[in-house]
Amino acid sequence: RHGGAVGCSAGRALPSGDGCSGPVGHLTPRAGAWLAGTMWQERARESRAVLVEEYWDQRTSLFRIAAGRGPRLAALLPVGSWHYWWQAHALEVLLDGHEAGDAEAGSRALRLIDGITRRTGGDLTANPYYDDLAWMGLATMRAHTLGLMDARVPLALADAVIGGTLTGGIRK
Repeated sequence: RHGGAVGCSAGRALPSGDGCSGPVGHLTPRAGAWLAGTMWQERARESRAVLVEEYWDQRTSLFRIAAGRGPRLAALLPVGSWHYWWQAHALEVLLDGHEAGDAEAGSRALRLIDGITRRTGGDLTANPYYDDLAWMGLATMRAHTLGLMDARVPLALADAVIGGTLTGGIRK
């Protein structure tokens, strides 16, 4: 439903005084805060758990590009399959968990950054696509803001993106 709210209009029970006496699909800030504090946080936790359980590769400290493990999966994927910007988005998911108080998510975020660093030969700016560098820059700057890393990596990524976007979208 366009603009419909989960809660009163969807037939879900909300605490008394939830503010659902208004028009169908309308939630007051109190009801919205209740939903944000339970349902969405739980969905985020569940999604993060599935991401880690199905895609985390303990050996490389990276997220795989397909669920599953073992030689059958490896045979299906092109040699060297690697998606830099997917790692940046996965890092954001882990940082969400860290902010929500999940210490393991913060620890895994650091291992992911280490894995990406190893995969790129020690240079996180070693990627031909500036938008990928920008996603990684945003994620690593957030990790810095949360106190998980120093600013050198995000600043190097920002420098690469700013310099690169002036000359084109793909490095040659």
